[in-house]
Amino acid sequence: MKAEPSGGLRGFFRSKIGRVVLLLLVIGVVFGTFTYVADGAVLAIPLFLIVGLFLPIWAGLKRPRYLALTGLVVLLVVAPLANAVITQEIRTPAPPSSAAASVPSAAGPVAVVVNGSTEIAYVADYAADNVLAVNVSTGAVVAEVKVGALPFALASSPSGHQLYVLDLGGNEVSAVNLTTDKVAATVSVGTSPDAIGVDAAVGQVFVANFGSSNVSVVATSTDQLATTVAVGGQPDAVAVDPGNHEVYVANRGSGTVTAIFASNDSVAATVPVGADPSALAVNPNGSVLVVANAGSGTVSLISTATDTVSRTVTVGTDPVAAAMGSGGTEAYVSNFGSSSVSVVSLTSGSLARTVHLGDQPDALAVDGSTGQLYVAEVENGTVAVVSTSNGTVLANVSVGGAPAAIAPDPGAGLAVVAAYGAQSVVLLRTSDHTVLHTIADGLNGPLLQNASVTPYVGGAGTTFGFTMSLYPGFVPSGNAEILGVNLYLSTCPGATTANDSACGSGYSFIPRSLFFTQPLTAVTNISFDVTGLGNGVWTWTVTLVLSGLTIFPTLLPTNNSTYLFVPTNLATAGIEGPVVGSYAVTYGEILPEIYLTDLVYLGIPFFFVLVLYMWFKSREARRKDAVRRAAKAMAESAKEAPGGAAAAGPTTPGPVPAATASLAASERACPSCGAVVYPNETKCWKCGASLGGGSGSPLPSKN
Repeated sequence: MKAEPSGGLRGFFRSKIGRVVLLLLVIGVVFGTFTYVADGAVLAIPLFLIVGLFLPIWAGLKRPRYLALTGLVVLLVVAPLANAVITQEIRTPAPPSSAAASVPSAAGPVAVVVNGSTEIAYVADYAADNVLAVNVSTGAVVAEVKVGALPFALASSPSGHQLYVLDLGGNEVSAVNLTTDKVAATVSVGTSPDAIGVDAAVGQVFVANFGSSNVSVVATSTDQLATTVAVGGQPDAVAVDPGNHEVYVANRGSGTVTAIFASNDSVAATVPVGADPSALAVNPNGSVLVVANAGSGTVSLISTATDTVSRTVTVGTDPVAAAMGSGGTEAYVSNFGSSSVSVVSLTSGSLARTVHLGDQPDALAVDGSTGQLYVAEVENGTVAVVSTSNGTVLANVSVGGAPAAIAPDPGAGLAVVAAYGAQSVVLLRTSDHTVLHTIADGLNGPLLQNASVTPYVGGAGTTFGFTMSLYPGFVPSGNAEILGVNLYLSTCPGATTANDSACGSGYSFIPRSLFFTQPLTAVTNISFDVTGLGNGVWTWTVTLVLSGLTIFPTLLPTNNSTYLFVPTNLATAGIEGPVVGSYAVTYGEILPEIYLTDLVYLGIPFFFVLVLYMWFKSREARRKDAVRRAAKAMAESAKEAPGGAAAAGPTTPGPVPAATASLAASERACPSCGAVVYPNETKCWKCGASLGGGSGSPLPSKN
């Protein structure tokens, strides 16, 4: 038979079940330790491994009967003490950065423009009917503006004070005042508008209406429709030449480009190009217009001086987007069908090179400060970064889903990507092509952000500063402005009154309020200084006073206004901290939780497996006892037999060879599992099968 592990704790840990115990101990200790030190005290891990695992094992190997005692000492004394010390002394002040209570989630960014002077990116969210303002330096969403249905394209004035949003679903344009982040006017245009451009010098916005085959002209001074200009069939793209004050419209349905004088809104020329013109780009001096013809796989170069095609260049399949190089000598065209970008030389009027990329390249953007071209690879969910000097692909950066638009911000050293497929906005650092921020579409942004308390740990006489930022642009739709803020400090988590039913009575509660002389219209930083907090672990929460509340249930109505509760942490129903008082005070606060965590993560797995091991050992002991009884009975029978040991006179102490031989001959294999079974056993010690009537096969001979 195979040798069994030696007895005692050493044999236990050499057995399979002992290895399982070791594994559970490691999992329990490490998982429990990470739970203890979730707020920063990772230095506790080695201490807990030594104290919580190796100490009881070492003691058990030396004195196996002391295993349970050392385990209890570790569980109830050493581990809680070590954890409490580390928690108190190393604990990192890391309060949450934001709170919930936000507007409904957005679902599809499709267009983006960047205001370089303010470092704010504006993102059109097609599915949520809004425009979101993102601070590219911090990645924070600073405002949300509700616009018309299905915002599809954006255009901003060079001054950065006005943003025009093309609302495809409502056949209108929303004029957004970027000072107040509110819609100043809504202008009805033609059917299915899908492209927009601004000529700030003449004060007009040009909207190409795909469904009605015309261009709507909106005066920026009045935000009203000035005129409508008939163009070719299915106009699909707009490009503005601000130097020559001409507007070019690509008519996909008729295979032409219409040139419009911006000064008097008259048609200057209609130029035949290739099939399905879908994208336009004008070089910096306005001398050449680049037209990407998706249906014919060509690029038409139009001389703007004569409004005629000077060259036609064959490129890849289905060119759908065009961008101009910063120097004005090259143009870039993305070939959606052939997975490439064609570089066209405007000097020679020929194809300079082809850059092969991932599947379905679409939107393009050039960063002149870095000499890099950004290409949206729709199928791969990536952005390709290409050197404009030699066409080398520098990086392919995953943005989580199909990118729809890209806008570089040279001042911030970033590129802003509207990732429609990932329902997010990605801020890509241009220096090393890494994702700096991903703003999940949850671009809705919390009303309350950057909540913190300083200091996090202090004495009873400490003045604690509570700070937060309020974002009025995220007030739920259908509500007015933020009128005030209520701060509630309590040792009863989440309490907003002095007699919260969850905690009964006797807990500490301190309210503070701040009301504004005027409703908030911009991001505002709020602070409260509070002195006199008693010993204990405090939490705090906030309610906002809004002038009318329709999206959430009304809470505590007063003076025709309502309170909106801002949940901050579902586990504590508030923001945790500060911790007030000495080590002894806070140790008493956290000790019960430490005991519970120790027993759950460390004690229960250890003692459960230990009990299981002892049960197996007891079964083995019963089996051996049965063997001893059988051997004794057979020895006595041998003594009583005629001519046996009884007739031979006294015998010396020791084993009885005849009995032993008879016992060995009586061994059988269990008919169910094959384990060795002995005389007088009625059940198999291993599988529990019945062994009545001496059943079982004889063991094979060892000879």
